[in-house]
Amino acid sequence: MDNSVYIKDPSVREAILKVKVYRVFSYIFFGAGFLVFLVLYNSYMDGKSLREALHFTMLGIVALPFLPAAVLAVIAHRSEKDANTALESYYEEEERRKAERIKAANENMMKAMQQKQENAEEILDPESAALEEGLDAALEHIEGVGDDPSQKSG
Repeated sequence: MDNSVYIKDPSVREAILKVKVYRVFSYIFFGAGFLVFLVLYNSYMDGKSLREALHFTMLGIVALPFLPAAVLAVIAHRSEKDANTALESYYEEEERRKAERIKAANENMMKAMQQKQENAEEILDPESAALEEGLDAALEHIEGVGDDPSQKSG
């Protein structure tokens, strides 16, 4: 699991957190089970021979302290599968959304470029009223500047 990306979906974050908590408690129970095993082993094996040590009680002494850790390890493994599935679907959904945003941005950019091109063609069109008005205004200004004696510098 990649920890460098912030995951926005709370259910995915919760699933990942569950896995981590189960793992930590599994390790804690394993350590506690090992300590309980050592205490039980020393108290049970006090002066007994190996033949007596292979009794059913010894099997319980070995297996019982590690049972909670084993159960939590299995739960953590199952939760990790669920979290990985949720994380994969989250990443797929994010990639789909990203592709949709890119597609929409490209479409908007193409529309803007087409609009800009249409505006440029309209302005440069010789039959355009805006071009004609602009040329008429420029000609009037030029003619007006030539006739006005106050505009001449002398």
